[in-house]
Amino acid sequence: MIKHEIFPTLYGEWKFPDHQIFKEQFKKTIFDYIKNNGTTPSVIGVGENTKHVSLHTVDSYSPIFRFASDCAREYIRSMNVDDQLYDLFLVKSWLSVSGTKSNIHSHGDAHVVFTYYINIPKGMDRPL
Repeated sequence: MIKHEIFPTLYGEWKFPDHQIFKEQFKKTIFDYIKNNGTTPSVIGVGENTKHVSLHTVDSYSPIFRFASDCAREYIRSMNVDDQLYDLFLVKSWLSVSGTKSNIHSHGDAHVVFTYYINIPKGMDRPL
């Protein structure tokens, strides 16, 4: 984990080791969750707007969510907290597409937030 200590918050940064395999799987299934409304693509099926925030229940995406869980445990341990004292639960998950607006939302029901970027433009793939 690369630590970014931005008082009062600690940000952790990881690289998903199977990113190429996951990216190919994601490309195959992304259109199950994207709908072209005639002007711009919009996310359907998962997201704050649809109230369907359970992308973590999709079997083909389980590797990335297992990775997220492992990262959360490492994050907790990095603060000298015994991660075995807590049950970890994914409470929401969705996807966003470049060019679509993310509405104002809260992460108030979660203590740890995880973001995964499936595609980072060349030249932008540097530490947070």
